[in-house]
Amino acid sequence: MAFQKFHNKLKIVLLSFLIATSFVPGAAAQSAKDLIRQVVITQVLADRTPVRALSNDQLLWQRKKLAKFVRRKKGSAQLLRNAAAKLRMVEVEMRNRNIAIPGKPAIVAAPKNNPNRGPQNQAALRVLADERSSASLSRPQLRQRINRLRNIIANRQVRPALLKVARNMRASDAAELRRRNGVIDPPQLFAVLKDRRPSVSLPTPQLRQRIRRLSQVIAASGNRPRQRSRARNMHAADIKELKNRSRVASPAQNVPALNQILSDRRVSRSLSNRQLERRIGRLENLLERQSMSKRNRKTLKRIHTRDVAELNRRRAIVQPPRNAPAVIAALRDKRTSQSLSSRELKRRISRLAKLIDTQRLNKRQKRTLATVRARDVAELNRRRAVVQQPPARTYPVLRDRRPAARLSIPELRDRVAALRNTLRQDNLPRPVRKQLTRKLISDRTVLRRRVAEQRARQAGERFQPVEPNPPQVKLSDQARRLLTDYRSSRALNKRQLNTRIRAARNVLKFVALRPFQRAQLRDMLKLDRAEKSRRLIAARDRRQAKLDRLRARGQLRIEINPGFARQPNRNGGHRGDLAAAEADEGQIQRQFLEPAPQNFERRYSREEIVRRPDLTRRFAGIDVDTVNFGFNEYWIREEEVDELERMAVTIERILAARPYEVFQIEGHTDAVGSDAYNLKLSRQRAEAVKNALTKFFIIPSRALVTVGLGERYLKIPTLDAESENRRVTIRRITPIVRR
Repeated sequence: MAFQKFHNKLKIVLLSFLIATSFVPGAAAQSAKDLIRQVVITQVLADRTPVRALSNDQLLWQRKKLAKFVRRKKGSAQLLRNAAAKLRMVEVEMRNRNIAIPGKPAIVAAPKNNPNRGPQNQAALRVLADERSSASLSRPQLRQRINRLRNIIANRQVRPALLKVARNMRASDAAELRRRNGVIDPPQLFAVLKDRRPSVSLPTPQLRQRIRRLSQVIAASGNRPRQRSRARNMHAADIKELKNRSRVASPAQNVPALNQILSDRRVSRSLSNRQLERRIGRLENLLERQSMSKRNRKTLKRIHTRDVAELNRRRAIVQPPRNAPAVIAALRDKRTSQSLSSRELKRRISRLAKLIDTQRLNKRQKRTLATVRARDVAELNRRRAVVQQPPARTYPVLRDRRPAARLSIPELRDRVAALRNTLRQDNLPRPVRKQLTRKLISDRTVLRRRVAEQRARQAGERFQPVEPNPPQVKLSDQARRLLTDYRSSRALNKRQLNTRIRAARNVLKFVALRPFQRAQLRDMLKLDRAEKSRRLIAARDRRQAKLDRLRARGQLRIEINPGFARQPNRNGGHRGDLAAAEADEGQIQRQFLEPAPQNFERRYSREEIVRRPDLTRRFAGIDVDTVNFGFNEYWIREEEVDELERMAVTIERILAARPYEVFQIEGHTDAVGSDAYNLKLSRQRAEAVKNALTKFFIIPSRALVTVGLGERYLKIPTLDAESENRRVTIRRITPIVRR
């Protein structure tokens, strides 16, 4: 550094002076040494290099020189003060670096990997560790925590991450304190400027309340000149009116106003809303401060009552907007209840009920819509009252009381298939349909759990059931474990990685977290999903190498029966359609390799197949019901790709042996929602399955055709939100595709 170079030169220059002074008396020699120290200290103080930029040796050297100079107190007062200040700065920096200071107690070194080291960060952490909510604190406790957070924010040596948390906590505490003190927030505060009522028409309590709010607006509108100007004008008018009311006037002075009101013979219906408000305000002022006879007071009260009733009647009758297309369409719908189907009746009833509850209608419109809705409800109840006897083949299904836990997997599959075939009938009474649906859900859950356990046992893995809505107590424990889980994604095995991804999703969905905790979990989930994607791609490469070896040895041979299969069922789908969650690998492969249902006259292009979905409905398929799409979601996450593995690996083997095979991916939805929306959503979900198959498996995009069918082919014909109808189906359609 510059002062060290100067010091080296100074030693050479003053060496002769020291030699000369060594032969003189002691007082002169001591004066020379003090002069040298003052020159060195002056150069040290003149150096503008920051203390943080100095090395450890330079800090020790400066501390030694400064401490000796301050201890001897040989120099001017100003120089001693500057040296003491510089000495304190050097010692603070040495403490931050954990350098031992001679003559002072040692400091315990903080861990190097701790980003929160330092007294400022430690003090901030002690304040931020307070997890009590703002609502649970008293006012003194709130003020005390706000002051501590304000000190943390003002300290520039605190980490930015801690500053962000402190600002959020301070904003929450300040909002709670304002709410308790009755301070109005700015959005509600400026709403008083929309009050167009004149000062004369307001009662005295409302006038005082508006004056208080206008005062708050004037104080809060710092950079809003227009709002401040309007607030000042309204405030001045209200103050003037309040002063006029507060004056104690003699009866002689108020006689003109009283005579004017008594001589006003206009009826309430002939006045406008503004005139009514003004007259009501004058009447309230007179009744509040005027000393008058009982007869005049009774007359004023009668006029006031009539005006208030007329004003309330007008405010209650609000015409609907002219451009309300739903109201206009409902009023123009002249179809009778008998001409509509049950499905159309339900939709019109729900639409009319929503219009009556939400739209602002006049009495005539509301009466018309209510009459139409009552007729539709009566017709629908009449149709439901005509209970048809269920077919005879439903009796064995209803009488089967065997518990699902005691049945084997083949028996469970047979009973689930029988329940589905029974629910496809249209003439089932509503109670019977509900009973069959409950039984189907119970048996289907047990069957899928059994199949998953069997598959995990064959793979040598541990089976873990997935809880759709875990309890809140478990989620809170999971949140604490996840926030303290610092393991890297690559250090986890497959089961641990899937478990942590699933737990992070549930915690982010159901648990209320602080912003920095939510950000931490999102980063963890992002890294885990990236690791999951990397492992899936690596597994795909390993399968590719294995298929190449089998192809080179000539061991990839898959034969398909050239004959024709059985006829399709009456619902448009093949009788052999399987659910992916209820079948094993052998059943999935046999399903895909099933021959064509009939002999077709010609082959079709892919565009023709997409336009005519009835051609491919006769082929056997697999229902991909293992992927659970969320509400209004049409994408597949990395952790859900495992649900497609068994079916995708089977398609990989078929394409490796027969590269010209073509598969169609169909998207289906339930009957909830509009037709256009369901059609678009089903197409997007089919595209999502295609993207997952082409990205993580050895399936080229040319071998896949996607089509969205919406609610056209319901597996169970019902208007309710049936999970059996929300599915994606994959079929092998090679026999009818033009090459």
